[in-house]
Amino acid sequence: FSFRVQMDYTHGGDMYSATSSVLVGRGVTRDTEFDRALGYILPGVREDGTPNNIQISATQAYFDNSVAGSAADEPGIFDATCVRIREASLSYSMPQDVLKKLPFGSVSFTLSGTNLWYFAPNFPKYVNFDPETSGLGVSNGRGLEFITGPSSRRIGASIRVTF
Repeated sequence: FSFRVQMDYTHGGDMYSATSSVLVGRGVTRDTEFDRALGYILPGVREDGTPNNIQISATQAYFDNSVAGSAADEPGIFDATCVRIREASLSYSMPQDVLKKLPFGSVSFTLSGTNLWYFAPNFPKYVNFDPETSGLGVSNGRGLEFITGPSSRRIGASIRVTF
């Protein structure tokens, strides 16, 4: 048996994610599970330095303050720190004493996968956003994402036979 794994860690870097901002702004993730009929007080201070006590609606707090509500882009900028299992494989090679009776030099079976798991701790938890997605394709636009599809996970198997 042989097992191989490649892990990646990216520390820091700012990323603009329209997907994360819009999903949270529209309230379609569990990140915004609260009673929307109640008022909401944003953290911060008032002009006179006292704690904010101005109550606003859930729509004002989330939708109006997101890209979905045509607000400023700051709520859509996140730290792109990420750890991932980029690739892993598990192989089994048949022993030579078994192959003596067969016309093969070697036989091996492999299960492999790419992009198997990632964790981006600074994005909203339930958005499940992958900081490696890119709305600009292969370019110098790293760190910009404009409503792209999720990253794909690939799993495969192979059989290798030599004579």
